[in-house]
Amino acid sequence: AEDYLEGRATSLTQEDHERIAEYMKLIKSVSINTYKSSEKPGKTNEQVYRTGCSGLKNGDSVTVSVRTGDGVPVADSEKTYKISGLKKIRKYKVSSLYKYMHLRTGGVDGSENCYAHVYMDKKIHDIIGYGTGTPDVGETPRILKNGDSITPDIESWTRYVNKCLYNKGRQLIYDNKTLTFTVRGLASPKTVDCKDVLSELDKMAGNFSKRRVFLENGPSTDAKVDYTLGVWYQNGDSSSWYECDCLKLKGNRLVKSSRSTPGEYTSYNTEGTLDSVLNNGKYVEIK
Repeated sequence: AEDYLEGRATSLTQEDHERIAEYMKLIKSVSINTYKSSEKPGKTNEQVYRTGCSGLKNGDSVTVSVRTGDGVPVADSEKTYKISGLKKIRKYKVSSLYKYMHLRTGGVDGSENCYAHVYMDKKIHDIIGYGTGTPDVGETPRILKNGDSITPDIESWTRYVNKCLYNKGRQLIYDNKTLTFTVRGLASPKTVDCKDVLSELDKMAGNFSKRRVFLENGPSTDAKVDYTLGVWYQNGDSSSWYECDCLKLKGNRLVKSSRSTPGEYTSYNTEGTLDSVLNNGKYVEIK
């Protein structure tokens, strides 16, 4: 009412001003209080405007009390309601969901650019819904090896999920049981089928030097692919190099690629970008 009065002051009549001012005076004397009937609050001269009540259970009684001042065309009133229909919270031990969690990994065994994350079956999403993320297994990029053990942070994830489940009638209980995965499925650079890779490069370039081809390791987020290879290959016997990142492998075999010609890729001098790749050790060299 105050905002309306200030914004429309120039267009209101004196009668309108007086009516709004009277309304403001009256409404400030109205109090609404909602509380558990067993916890009736003490009297106060301050205006109260509380329309909600929390922490209830079926069978509780809730009272809504309206108190007004002199001249208000609404009488004092009070009404009590009995609470019913609240759903009982369904509680789930987090460990009961472990059988529906799986570890997905990608990259080359022992490289500095592997990934690992937990993915969950539909059974879990039926309980917690979507959008609650997955348990954290640590930072990426990272060095992983087949056979490593990984323990996700289930406790923190449980707290986060329960915030998302607030008022949804479900709750996860962290029962101090850890979840440990064994890393499997990372490709081995020793078993990469270089014949397939070189054949594909032949189709793309035709005039590359087979004496030095570097495959930069990179995990793939595509479930149908284990990892991708960023390929650096020498342009004949010159000092220029070509780079492409289109080779994708599954089970150490080339499964698909986007063929192109060297002219579509930038060439580099061996003293440039390629050196940084080699110095980081994220490569496999085919001689």
